[in-house]
Amino acid sequence: MYHSRFTGARFEAGFRWGQTLLKHSVRISESGLFSLDAERRTFAEKCLESYRKFYPGLLEEIDGIAAGQQMSAKDLYGFLFSMYCFEPEHHCTCFAFRTDMGAVFGRNSDFFPSLE
Repeated sequence: MYHSRFTGARFEAGFRWGQTLLKHSVRISESGLFSLDAERRTFAEKCLESYRKFYPGLLEEIDGIAAGQQMSAKDLYGFLFSMYCFEPEHHCTCFAFRTDMGAVFGRNSDFFPSLE
């Protein structure tokens, strides 16, 4: 497992991490977990508006990771945005809601050991 320090601008931090993985022959798109069908791609596309509005910096970081991995950012969006909704065999869950007092986000991320 690589323990990175994410410093600097978001794109550059993501790029360094994606590139570090690539230098160690770790390609996210070839992990065996990376399957994108039309449903997942559509889901990710619908999520983009909310990310652009509420957390555009995260998109910058994902764009950097994709560039460092030499892969499509849209494919990485599809994988990341849908992983909690389309991978029940991994037992990951997440939920979010907003009230007048703010937003609440909760998750149980049993992430994919093969990507550690």
